[in-house]
Amino acid sequence: MIKALVLTGQGINSHIETAEAFKRGGAEAVLMDIEDFLMLDSLDNFHILAFPGGFSFGDEIRSGKLVAEKIKAHQLENIQKFVEAKKPIIGICNGFQILVQLGIFEKDERTITLAQNNHGRFLNLWVELNTDSTKSLWLKDLPSKLKMPMRHKEGRLVAKSGRTDFQTAFTYTTDVNGSFELTAGITNNEGNVLGLMPHPEAGLTEDLFPEDGELSKFNQMIFTNAVKYCERMTL
Repeated sequence: MIKALVLTGQGINSHIETAEAFKRGGAEAVLMDIEDFLMLDSLDNFHILAFPGGFSFGDEIRSGKLVAEKIKAHQLENIQKFVEAKKPIIGICNGFQILVQLGIFEKDERTITLAQNNHGRFLNLWVELNTDSTKSLWLKDLPSKLKMPMRHKEGRLVAKSGRTDFQTAFTYTTDVNGSFELTAGITNNEGNVLGLMPHPEAGLTEDLFPEDGELSKFNQMIFTNAVKYCERMTL
């Protein structure tokens, strides 16, 4: 059975919903505290790696920074092997911030970051998204429009010198926070690493939607796509 490793602890608070999304997609979801994760000798027993949303270490210094530094010291080599093996990795909100701090989306010097929203406010609302890329395994068969909730203050993508070594996955249909090219989510060039600020795991079922509840199946599809991809890869 496909095993998805979902990190938790130290302020991560969307792990239950993220684990549920992978379970609904047909995987075994393994919840693991970030401190235990740092002590693993290998990630070979897992097919998918998930960095859920939350406020890891209370967003001290900056969002995602402390977890990223711990990973750089103890687990970065194994994560790089995971990426090179084309295994799926997802980072949602704070998880996206962690992946950006790790430099996972770029092969050379890091040129992107996630900064405070241009209006300085914490946003908690549902947003409409454009699906901008179909090359990623995560985005297979998604429609051109999706709706997800978002809740963040530091979610504005800033690119140092325009587009670099990443692909746009989702864009906002309106300018909600000043993000570079309205970007809401990106993948690495290979498409196996996805990071996004909105929360697909918080909109899995029709009853959670304020409107257009039938779109919930496509938020679930993001997670199911990763599971099915791994099933094909392990045949």
